[in-house]
Amino acid sequence: MLFPTLVVNVQELQKKCRDLQRSLHPDYFSQKPQFERDISNQQSSLVNKAYNAFLSPLSRGIYLLGLRGITFTEGTEGGIDAPFLFEILEVNEQLNEATADTEIEQISNIVQEKCQMLTKNIKEAFQKALPQISKESVCP
Repeated sequence: MLFPTLVVNVQELQKKCRDLQRSLHPDYFSQKPQFERDISNQQSSLVNKAYNAFLSPLSRGIYLLGLRGITFTEGTEGGIDAPFLFEILEVNEQLNEATADTEIEQISNIVQEKCQMLTKNIKEAFQKALPQISKESVCP
C-alpha cells in the first residue's frame, strides 16, 4: 500500500484538479437530469476541497495527521509557545517601523527563509514517521 506523503508536486496537483474539473464541473451538466447535476456538484465540490487541502504544506499536514487519528482544534493557543508568539510580535513591530521598501524586502526574506526551514523540518519529521506508520497500518 502507498502511504501519503507531505511532499507534493503542486504543478501536478493543479493539472489533476483541472482534469477532474473538466469532467465533473456542474457547468458541463446543465442540460442533464437533476440527479446527474447533483452528483456533479457534489463531486466537483470534493475535488475543490481536496485540492485546497493538499495545496499548502500546513493544510496537507493537518489532513495527513487526521488520517492517523491525530486531531486538534484550529485556532487554539494551547500549542503555541511564548517564544514563537514573541517572534511574531517582533516581526510585526519591524514591519510597522520599516520606512523603505528594502527594509520590508529584508524582513520578507527572513520570514520566507524561516518558513522554508520549518517546512523542511516538518517534511523530515513525516519521513521519519513513515516507517512507523507502515508498521502500524492495518490496511492490506
